[in-house]
Amino acid sequence: MTISGNVLELKVGARAWFDGGAWTVCEVLGAEVRLRDSDDRYRLTAIDELLGRARGLDADAGPS
Repeated sequence: MTISGNVLELKVGARAWFDGGAWTVCEVLGAEVRLRDSDDRYRLTAIDELLGRARGLDADAGPS
């Protein structure tokens, strides 16, 4: 997940810090996104919820 100014790039493989943990986008389903964490747990969340609360992660960084 890349956030630059007011532009967000949300695609499979993007990483985000969300609800206290690092998640990877594994599927985009219309208005929802399926996320996977490092313990292979999955979560389905609304895109608007993700946009309002998530922070993008670089490959070498923690939460931004």
